Amino acid sequence: MADTGFVRFNNVADNSDIWTNENNLRASQVGDATCTSNNTTATLVLGGLSLGIPAGALITGIEYQYRTKRSSGISGASLETQLRFAEVETGNEHTQALSTSFSTINVGGEGEFFGLTTVTPNTVDNLQLVIKIGSNLGSTISISGDNQVESPAIKVYYEEN
Repeated sequence: MADTGFVRFNNVADNSDIWTNENNLRASQVGDATCTSNNTTATLVLGGLSLGIPAGALITGIEYQYRTKRSSGISGASLETQLRFAEVETGNEHTQALSTSFSTINVGGEGEFFGLTTVTPNTVDNLQLVIKIGSNLGSTISISGDNQVESPAIKVYYEEN
């Protein structure tokens, strides 16, 4: 069984214009992206993958991870994450409550496809990770762009042909 290791995304878009420093989440960048808005449409879309999976391989699972926290505010702040293929096919949503210290959140793994049905070596580089505010009760929410624990990043499991 092979995997890509955790690979960071090359592109990030703030579809809400609410986040600050969101470019810190791209590959080779470091630092935090933050949001203080209570707006649950505060959405980041990460994409631009180059995973190098051989043609003819069988994709056997997907995992993604990110480091996040909330600062101050009332407990109950959360992020919602979801994998998709450019709004054509959207996977199952994952909701994560946030603590006041950075923690690494891992979602998925071997055998997990999040309800996506078109994951192949030809399509996998088109995956996008969507991150949005689930609830924010006066907190500053931070996502770490980190290279020590690749964040945010995706790993794809596969079997070579």
